[in-house]
Order: sequence, then structure tokens, then C-alpha cells
Amino acid sequence: MTLLVAGVLAVGSTFANLYIFIVHTSLSGGSPSRVFATTGWVSSYPSAAGTFPTAVLSRSNYYGVPVVVAGLLALFAANTLLRSRVVVEPQLLRTRLAAVAMTGLIVGFAWLVVASFTDEIEQYSGNQFVEITAGTGIWILAAAAIVGTLGCVLLFGVHADLEPDEPEVLVYEMEMDTPPIGFPALVELAPVTDRAERWPR
Repeated sequence: MTLLVAGVLAVGSTFANLYIFIVHTSLSGGSPSRVFATTGWVSSYPSAAGTFPTAVLSRSNYYGVPVVVAGLLALFAANTLLRSRVVVEPQLLRTRLAAVAMTGLIVGFAWLVVASFTDEIEQYSGNQFVEITAGTGIWILAAAAIVGTLGCVLLFGVHADLEPDEPEVLVYEMEMDTPPIGFPALVELAPVTDRAERWPR
């Protein structure tokens, strides 16, 4: 369940603002400003820094594609654990591999976003008209990375169940000397005294 929560959070973070550009027309308070947001799918930024932009530049970045793959892996892992009454070793191994791959994709995407965010801050550090702040998506992504890592660690503490035993097969044996009445009957036989009486001529 923890892996599924991490996958949902990671996919949701791609549609929220990862970081935001705020461009001010002047340094005085109350001056108009324009906001440019970067998500996991589209990046928008001002066309001219230091002045009020006359055009908005935007491009598709497709950062969210690995996160969608991570969400599918989380769904696979959660489905395997929740629908199986008995988790045997092969199933547990596949689930662990999916959890590790999912966590790696989420953490890698989070590292990419943080590196891009810090690079933008350094690039516009001397520009007083441009302000860069972290968006909601970057905090959701950080939570997804933490939850995914926790779920991956907990999954390695799960032990596989024993292989299910084969169904017991009942074998019924019928004695050939059972009489037609259905149960053995005691029959008193006359004692045989000699060979002549046993095989009469």
C-alpha cells in the first residue's frame, strides 16, 4: 500500500508547479508581475529578464514520463501484494524489483528537478526583477520519494510464504475378496483333515 501511495504522489506532482518564476516590473511594492510555472510536462519562462516580458516562451519537457512508468510499477507491485493470499518467492522477487525500479525513477526525477531548480536560482541570482520559488509539486515529489524509499525498505522485510502443498489425493482400495453385500463377512469353513477330503475324486 505504501508503494501505491508513493506512485500516486509522484504522478500527481508532475501536474503541479515544480518551481515558479515571478517577474516584477519594478522594485517598488505593489507593482504588477507575471508568473511563469514549470511542471513535469511544460516549462514556461519570460522572454526578457529585467523588463516586463512582451512574450511568453514555453516548451514541452516530458519530465513526467519516467514518473508515469514509476506509477505503473507501483500499481503492479501493489496489485501483486494485495490480490495474492499467498506470496511465494518468485512473486516477492518480482515485486521487490518493481519497487526498486519505481523508487529509483522517483528519486532520479526528484534529483533532476532539484538540480534544475538550483541552476535557475544561480542563473538569476543577480537579477532583482526575477524571483524563483519552489512550487507545490516539488514538495509532493519529495514526499513521494520518502514514502517510496520507506515502502521499498519495508518490502525487503517481508518473507515469502511456503510453496502451497499439492492437494491430497485419496486412494480407495477395494479388496477383491469382498462379498457383494459390501462388507467383509466371516465364513466358517470346515476343517480339512486330509488331502483326500480336500480334493475328492
